[in-house]
Amino acid sequence: ISPTSNSALQTPEAQAAAAVQAITSGISRVVSIRVANRLDTHFDEWTTDQGPIQERGFNAVAKIVEALDIDYPGIPGKKWLDFTTRIGFSEFCRGAMLNVNTGRDHSLTNACFLIGGNIQGGQVIGSSDSVGESPKDRPVTPADLMATIYSLLGIDPKLELHTADGRPVRVAPYEAKVVSELVS
Repeated sequence: ISPTSNSALQTPEAQAAAAVQAITSGISRVVSIRVANRLDTHFDEWTTDQGPIQERGFNAVAKIVEALDIDYPGIPGKKWLDFTTRIGFSEFCRGAMLNVNTGRDHSLTNACFLIGGNIQGGQVIGSSDSVGESPKDRPVTPADLMATIYSLLGIDPKLELHTADGRPVRVAPYEAKVVSELVS
């Protein structure tokens, strides 16, 4: 990282370091970072660009996990990893089929990862069909992930709050279901 560059703090490595610092120093309880960009590859550049960009992002996430594998203050035997949850996702995925430009267009199937906290890790939940175009089994929606995260935080995802004018609003969408495989 060059300290004189205008974009020095926008690298995946710098964002990861800033996230760890914000959490462990008590600056913030929630941090959002972007560890990969320039992945919108509708032409053949996906063959050379996607892999290195994604690898750099995943390496930044691995550094976050490594940096949080330190003792949590005041609780013997506990690490920051025990009290933090990392969630990684994209707003869309690349389709498995090549388009007319030998690139890959957007796809509604996607994947994400959850690490730490009370997550029951070491598993893959669901799968896609043979060409990655639609869920094959155990589809999980963004609403389901939201309900799961609320549940892990000790918040009932069915909790109903009210707006200033009295309109009821649930913290998670009505159709949301907790992903039971992830919750201990």
